[in-house]
Amino acid sequence: MTIQGESFSLSEAERNHRAIVLVFRSTLCPYSNYYNDALRDLVSAYGLKGVLLVAIHSDRAETDEEIRAHARQHGHTFPVIRDPRGELARLLDARRTPEAFVLDASGKLRYHGRIASKLGAPDLRNALDALLAGKPIRPAETRSFGCSIDRS
Repeated sequence: MTIQGESFSLSEAERNHRAIVLVFRSTLCPYSNYYNDALRDLVSAYGLKGVLLVAIHSDRAETDEEIRAHARQHGHTFPVIRDPRGELARLLDARRTPEAFVLDASGKLRYHGRIASKLGAPDLRNALDALLAGKPIRPAETRSFGCSIDRS
């Protein structure tokens, strides 16, 4: 269930999209918040190309209402899932916010890492462009930086 009150199924999303981008985020992390506009713009640029972005919040300190207000404030219309027990973070071995995981339509992990480098290289966009063009993603993994996800 999303914080918007809608049901969410990853297998259904995979059937209906060419790619799924799972981004671990936090309203409390300045690194994560740095990408608020970039994520909104990513949805605008890639949504019509069959890419679905899903934000996952694994910080127990955040409330549903804080996450909803944050999404509204930044124009985030994509599904937002709260993961207060860190189950999704453990499943994917997510360690930081922000941290992106790109799945293809068959559910295969095709990219894992940062949204962009500190030097501005658009790593996530490059991965999506390659995936949508049917090309190998290089690099398929980058080192994300940001705030730690508490997985205790």
